[in-house]
Amino acid sequence: MKKTPPLGGLVGGCLTAPTHARSRAHDDRLLMALLPAAAAWELRNELPHMSIALHGAAGLLSALLEEGVPRDDVEAALSCLLNDYEQQMAEDKAMGGPPQGTA
Repeated sequence: MKKTPPLGGLVGGCLTAPTHARSRAHDDRLLMALLPAAAAWELRNELPHMSIALHGAAGLLSALLEEGVPRDDVEAALSCLLNDYEQQMAEDKAMGGPPQGTA
């Protein structure tokens, strides 16, 4: 039986992902815990800034390649997601920063 490719959720060339406030708040809490720990580890071991995050991301993306997803598809999805994040950051900046609280 043929497996469905991991990027089968592509919509218009971009992965669909939850963007509601609850998901974002969870991501923010997770980052508040992990980023300082990773930064301390990088500093203690004289590693470049964000090298742990990049290494982890590359490992996750390589799992897609191992599943048989073409590299071009992975790169296209990643490019689309980065574009979306850049757009969201620009919108957040224009509005005075990311949403705060659960008003």
